[in-house]
Amino acid sequence: MSHEIVDICVGGMHTVCLTEEGKVFTFGCNDEGALGRITVDIEDSEYTPGEVKLPGKVIQISARDSHSAALLDDGRVFAWGTFQVI
Repeated sequence: MSHEIVDICVGGMHTVCLTEEGKVFTFGCNDEGALGRITVDIEDSEYTPGEVKLPGKVIQISARDSHSAALLDDGRVFAWGTFQVI
């Protein structure tokens, strides 16, 4: 299945893509949950784009060092990932 990408945001070590249909796909390093999806126990799944399941159509995305966020067309915002200072 192909998806037309309309926006891309890059975090510290991960990438977030928004499709024309309002879906979000992520890939890269999943440290601190930055991808918004489970990648444990699935070999190389971090480096293959995978969909972040969200409850609506996404109209805007954002990515920073270890977190990502999505704005839905109904005004709700969902964010995932974290940053820890050690």
